[in-house]
Amino acid sequence: MSFEYLFHFNRFNTYFEIPFLQPAKYCEAKDNLTIVYNDQDLEIPDSSNYKSVSIEANLKKVSIFYKDLAYFEISKNGKEIRVKELFKKNSRALFISKFLNHVIPFSLYQNKKLMIHGSGVSKNGRGVLFIGGSGSGKSSLSASLKDFKIIAEDSVIANFENKNCYVSTGFPLVKLTTKVAKILNFKKDESIKLPGDRLSRSYYPIKNFSTEKVLIDKCYILEWGDKFDIKKIEPKNFLANFLFSTYSSIPVNSCKVSSEILHRYASQFLSSVKTYKLTRNKKNLFNNNEEIIEHFSSTQSKSI
Repeated sequence: MSFEYLFHFNRFNTYFEIPFLQPAKYCEAKDNLTIVYNDQDLEIPDSSNYKSVSIEANLKKVSIFYKDLAYFEISKNGKEIRVKELFKKNSRALFISKFLNHVIPFSLYQNKKLMIHGSGVSKNGRGVLFIGGSGSGKSSLSASLKDFKIIAEDSVIANFENKNCYVSTGFPLVKLTTKVAKILNFKKDESIKLPGDRLSRSYYPIKNFSTEKVLIDKCYILEWGDKFDIKKIEPKNFLANFLFSTYSSIPVNSCKVSSEILHRYASQFLSSVKTYKLTRNKKNLFNNNEEIIEHFSSTQSKSI
């Protein structure tokens, strides 16, 4: 028995069910289909045996190892994913979260798509992205902007049309800590526990989820600091953060073709999206949301 799901406008046929997501409607077209197989005979590379997490990625093969959870191999331009399960029963939700948040983006990278590790929100078909290091508050900031639709909480796929940047949505879940979920009035009884998550987060279903292609006007690098601030950041200073926030070859620059593709995408992104650095005080969290929303609409020909 297999299950088919739609993520980032691409279809994934899996051997396992994702109980908290709706399967995709049947479609005969197989152009954007990736098959996910259970292969308990997969050999785990020796280099992975000594690390809790190990990732090697290029356009021919992606190997992702999570100790005591699973080993994934991606090949055939991202159209084939093989999985060796290593987890115990109570870790299935964490296994699925790694599949959704890491494996799927790497499969789309291998298909030469631009995958950005970030979150974002939209209104009336126009939106903004948030990027930054792990723990910088990308998901929680998106979830706190109640008058906007969430584009994605962890990764987006971007493409360019007529010198504009568009992104498509992922799946209607957001990862939050118990503290932040309580502040934002998410229901505890709707949470999906992720035992073993590095930041002790759970999934929460999103009601205001965007299901359309979104035109991106601005991108913000998130960081924590003493004072709230939004300032323009020049492309050359933004570039390093952007490259760090994309899915590409690992080790970095180990695949020449990947690097060329990524730098071409970066050039297109920077020529079509305004870039800023957004600094917030962790103690205040969402106190400055009105100022952030006001900045979304400033200096734009059309308000989002």
